[in-house]
Amino acid sequence: QVKAYACGVFSTLAETAPLQVRFLLPAIVPQLTAVIHDIKDQVATAAREALKACAATDNNKDVKPNVPAVLNAMENPEEVPECIHVLASTTFVQTVESSALALVVPLMLRGFREKQGAIKRQCCRIVANMSKLVEEPLHALSFIDDLIPAISRATEEISDPEARGVAEASLRHLEYLKEQAVATELKGTPELCSKMAAELLTVDAEANKTAIEYIGASAALLIKCHEVEVATWEATIKPLLAAVDADN
Repeated sequence: QVKAYACGVFSTLAETAPLQVRFLLPAIVPQLTAVIHDIKDQVATAAREALKACAATDNNKDVKPNVPAVLNAMENPEEVPECIHVLASTTFVQTVESSALALVVPLMLRGFREKQGAIKRQCCRIVANMSKLVEEPLHALSFIDDLIPAISRATEEISDPEARGVAEASLRHLEYLKEQAVATELKGTPELCSKMAAELLTVDAEANKTAIEYIGASAALLIKCHEVEVATWEATIKPLLAAVDADN
């Protein structure tokens, strides 16, 4: 029952806080896919409904039409090759963010484990096409450590020279993205962010501890979501700082 209720919470959040769910899809999808085949029907059904609701928050126009096929492949592993074939015929043009990768990458990792060379070749092409559209490397960081070993193995297993070339090019680009992401990655715990917030304010930190901790938690969440837009930080954090100052 606890698992089913937890899945229900995700379904509710997808409706009430779609933007936040979209940002956190890389963390949410693995949790839900882990229970879509639960031995209890109630849990499995709730997980599938939650996964569908959460996946709907992704706004990538290239991925969105294929989401039903992707979810079907997650539920039915035998459908993975067909879904990969559909994705391989998709023309990706929109900027790729972590939410789109959260839906597609698990399928790619399954595809790389397939025995057919054609499936691995298609996976390499999909990864290559999508990775070129990642404008903010941090959006890909949480997936790169899984993709690099998979594609590295594919370069050794694929016999076709042209397909192997695609795999090698994709591997080089992922390594570049990782290098760029690691160089720009922000690290911040709620405690560290709270300390920084207290230093920015001219109020008694102890008397305003709860408010400062809330600001710190908000800043830490932005960091966790790899939010690098100055405008977003200003819109989110500035009003909170101003409110604390105004109350004092």
